Amino acid sequence: MRKSRKLIAILATLALLATLLVPMVGPAAASTSYRALNVPSVLDGTNQTLGSVIIEVDGGSLKAGDIVNLKLPSDFEIGTTGSVSGKVYSLMSGTTETVRVTLPSSMSGKVNELNPNDRVADISTVLAVYSVSKEEFKIKINSIPDPGGAVTDAAIIKIDFPSVYVDSGFEGDITLTASAPSGSGFMGGSVVIGRVVTGDKKVELAVTNVPSFSDNTSDDPIKIRVVEKKPGALDTGAESLKFKLPSEFNWTEVKDIVNLWGNPVKQISSVNDAAPADPNTIGLLFDGINDDELKIAIKVYDPNKHLWVDKYVKNVNGKDVTVDGTTVETAFELVLNIQVEDEADAKAGDVVVSTSGSKSDISPTELVVANYGQYEATVKAGDAPTIYAGQIDAQIGDVIIKESIAGSLVKDRTILLTLPEWAKWRKIDTDSDNGASLEFAGFPGTDGRTAKWTVKSESTSDPAELKLEKMEVALRPGVTGDLTIDVAGTAGVKGTITVAKVEQPATIELDGAPVDMKIGTTAEIGDVLIKETNPGSIDDDKNLVLDLPEGVRFVGTPKVEVVEGDIALLTGDVRTESDSGTDDNRVIIPVDNKSSKASTIRVSGIKIAADRTVPESEILMKLKGSAVAASIDENEIRDKYSNDGTYFEVDGKDAFLVSTYQSTLFPGYSTTAAVTVAKVVTPAPGEQKATVVFKVGDTKFTVNGAEQTMDVAPYVKNGRTYVPVRYSAQAVGVAPENILFSGGKVTLIKGDKVVQFTIGSNVMLINGVAVTMDVKAEVTNGRTMLPFRYVAQALGAQVNWDPTAQTVTMTL
Repeated sequence: MRKSRKLIAILATLALLATLLVPMVGPAAASTSYRALNVPSVLDGTNQTLGSVIIEVDGGSLKAGDIVNLKLPSDFEIGTTGSVSGKVYSLMSGTTETVRVTLPSSMSGKVNELNPNDRVADISTVLAVYSVSKEEFKIKINSIPDPGGAVTDAAIIKIDFPSVYVDSGFEGDITLTASAPSGSGFMGGSVVIGRVVTGDKKVELAVTNVPSFSDNTSDDPIKIRVVEKKPGALDTGAESLKFKLPSEFNWTEVKDIVNLWGNPVKQISSVNDAAPADPNTIGLLFDGINDDELKIAIKVYDPNKHLWVDKYVKNVNGKDVTVDGTTVETAFELVLNIQVEDEADAKAGDVVVSTSGSKSDISPTELVVANYGQYEATVKAGDAPTIYAGQIDAQIGDVIIKESIAGSLVKDRTILLTLPEWAKWRKIDTDSDNGASLEFAGFPGTDGRTAKWTVKSESTSDPAELKLEKMEVALRPGVTGDLTIDVAGTAGVKGTITVAKVEQPATIELDGAPVDMKIGTTAEIGDVLIKETNPGSIDDDKNLVLDLPEGVRFVGTPKVEVVEGDIALLTGDVRTESDSGTDDNRVIIPVDNKSSKASTIRVSGIKIAADRTVPESEILMKLKGSAVAASIDENEIRDKYSNDGTYFEVDGKDAFLVSTYQSTLFPGYSTTAAVTVAKVVTPAPGEQKATVVFKVGDTKFTVNGAEQTMDVAPYVKNGRTYVPVRYSAQAVGVAPENILFSGGKVTLIKGDKVVQFTIGSNVMLINGVAVTMDVKAEVTNGRTMLPFRYVAQALGAQVNWDPTAQTVTMTL
């Protein structure tokens, strides 16, 4: 019993001690952050726009009645009159807004509990803004709005300072200081919202374009960037800026002034020029065009005298303020032209301009603005060999770059060789001659089309002739014609050269006429002939493929035999297989050995069946397979190109993305050639004839008599009617998801037809085959417009034009 009582006493004592040892925990203080969205450099002694501030308080911490006081430095001045306009609470000084308070619905992904989902129409229901003194104001919470089911994260208040008087003589950071009573959900803090910069009035100059020229720079102007490091750094006056050329050159033109930031800047012709739209605009008056010394007078517009002047005084909220330059940090770019005035004395090389200003601290005092000389280099191609579409390692002709005089190719400048969109680089070369050398620098972009070389060293005594030899490219299946390379870059070597002739490795023909067939039936077609273009143009140890469209299949395996030449086939392994969910719509023909004599392969005994989903249209048999298109063979791609898992490489440089091109170098293109073998003469169930009528200048059109509306009206240009692509494509039966836009190209897919237009081009591709139109695809009022007749005919529709009614009628 005594032990039990003793134990109870001990436990009671321990419990008491534990209670005494646990600290008293009061409610946690809400976290409040004060963050500036920008910290501008400003002037003192005038009204300035200061940085915007975001106040963020932990969600659920604020309540009605909470107050925060916000104070600027002493003798700064804000308005004293409160004003509410819908979602904005302002303080005003006369008619000038000095403080603007708003409630964003969200910020940085956080939903604002003071304005959830932008529910607050009148900001005064949530808060009020009161003037405390000339430099201090307070915000009081009136109520916390109903979130209306929204999940909120924090209370967020945005404060802008459009026009605050900055105390004359103030220097350094402008700090906004926040304080709050102990019971408020707000906490105190501070944030820098501006800065009055003291010291030198620094102006920094830079040249962003240094053209090479032999007479003038009109085709490639000089660009001089002028950047203030504080407001008003550019002094007004007759020679605010001065740029002096060597005496053998003259300034010829102020081509443009590009505003970068700060006050608007414009060229004026005299002090009597009209008033600017923006009263803060700075005027530049140029003196010295057609001379070697260009003087720039900086002016401001005096609305009282109606003149551009060096300075004037205006009254702002009862204070006289001198306007004598920019009011905020300003940067702009001068686009200028020069020409050689005295060729006899002008020295080849860098053209150096000396810079100065009347009072401003200008840096640097010298600028290289151009490179002068009668230097040039030309580019040409060697003999253009015949290569084959679909090849992955086609060797092109030599690219020859020749200097007119030694030193024409300047060190560190570049040469860019760009292939057509249907080709990619596979192998490159470098060269050197007479001291000049080209170094391969890689591939700008990620599609492997543009290769870049850098001039590593310059020729000295004799002009160089640089030859890039035995370079290789990969080609898209189905293309023919000249393979041209666009030559560009900063070395000044420019032009377009033909480096190869592209042919099909083989063609496909039907021996006879296409047969007519109905859906759901079987038909026997004529023999198909696969003709090799040149000996060996069909590759060995690979397959030829005859491919039928979706819904059409081979009935049995046809007979395959070589009827001309000596190509060797594994005829015992000829087979049918399925593709894209269609049973046996392919015939696979394995090639054992290349030919030494151009060969012809006959495929006979061909029976095909069309199921009931096939539309009334031509049935194309396509010639495909890696034997005629190695560039679609994943094994060939990985054999010919090394890769690091992210990029396929050429000469150790990243050329194009593995993820995009690992299975085919030209996604969406696999057909070498095609032939029509049959025509479906009975439409599939549910497929009806349609008549669509468009009227020039009218946004309304009809489909089988039913009126519909477009957002752009058709128009006639160069004798062709243009219709918005989306409506013209849908009118001829293209599904909306098969109307594709990418990189200035429009692709329309209907059945087995792929039709592609390029904005600004008059070439239309139908299943990869180029067709020249007599007009170009174009963009008008933000809409892609296509010549409707070509769209309709490419996709199997008939088109009639009524010149009297100005209508286009399409029958599908």
